Amino acid sequence: MDPKLLLPEFDHEIASTLRMLEALADDHLSHKPHPDAWSTRDLATHVATVPSWTRPTFEQDEYDVGGSGLESETLTAAQIVERFNANAADARAAIEETSAETLAETWTLRSGEQVHFSMPKLTVYRFFVMNHLIHHRGQIGVHLRTCGLRVPGMYGPSADEM
Repeated sequence: MDPKLLLPEFDHEIASTLRMLEALADDHLSHKPHPDAWSTRDLATHVATVPSWTRPTFEQDEYDVGGSGLESETLTAAQIVERFNANAADARAAIEETSAETLAETWTLRSGEQVHFSMPKLTVYRFFVMNHLIHHRGQIGVHLRTCGLRVPGMYGPSADEM
């Protein structure tokens, strides 16, 4: 598969995610819709980081998550958007630079000796990077809604935009 065929979907999902992140307000970043939920800031910071997984997915053969976890940072809404934009630009460049052969190579996620999964890099990119991004973007929509903020449409106008 020509990796450049991934770009239209990538561009759409990145633009949609950017709209969601741009809807954040600094005074709502500490909000948690449920006691067990991440704060809006932690969730949005995670979303801003997810595109940065693209290049390592294509350039490495495995990742060991042992000991890694969500690091809480005190970013403003503008800083979250800035981080997302930088990571998305690098992710797009990584897609443009990769090859069909690379997409077919196996990539493994592990915690030490425990293997969580091994699959082709194309599949890892689609489900572990892009689907992961879309999943958490939807959660940000819940955070926005429970804060009384407008939720932007992702695949057409939202109720707030009609």
